[in-house]
Amino acid sequence: MTSGPIANPTVADIEVGATEGDLRYWLAKEAIRHGEVHLQSQQSNLIAMETRAGAIFGWSIPTILGLGTVASQGHHPGAAIGSAVCLAGAACACAWALWPQKWGHAGYRPGILLSEKLPSELEVLESIAAGYDETATVNDARLSRFWRWLRMAWILFLASPLVGGLTLAFATWA
Repeated sequence: MTSGPIANPTVADIEVGATEGDLRYWLAKEAIRHGEVHLQSQQSNLIAMETRAGAIFGWSIPTILGLGTVASQGHHPGAAIGSAVCLAGAACACAWALWPQKWGHAGYRPGILLSEKLPSELEVLESIAAGYDETATVNDARLSRFWRWLRMAWILFLASPLVGGLTLAFATWA
């Protein structure tokens, strides 16, 4: 016994969405929607990484100054300098990562769209989607570079107390 009015649904009996000629238009609209979502996600990732880099930079600079003071007063200068060098490397990596660079976002200025000379709405939508794809590619490259510099900064930041402690232990032992 069947549970519904149609025992064997055919393609004509079920909703399949856009097909053939309408599919290209639907794909263009979806590409724009997905492009906007992707670009917003990239923006969120950039903000999160900038926050992390700012924190490492913010902690490194005053700590370097404090370690410099300790080293200049002759209190375990090797350990202080070793830690300070790691922190200086972390601060430099953060500064390099945070250096302003080109960044793309969703949306076009109205004048660009108004001056568009393509012959159909579909082709304009496909053009916008292609632009979003190019923008996302440029942003991905920047995020990858940023990630590499941030990872290096974290490694140096975390190595700082280890280097200072090992230098101090070696100086005490030797």
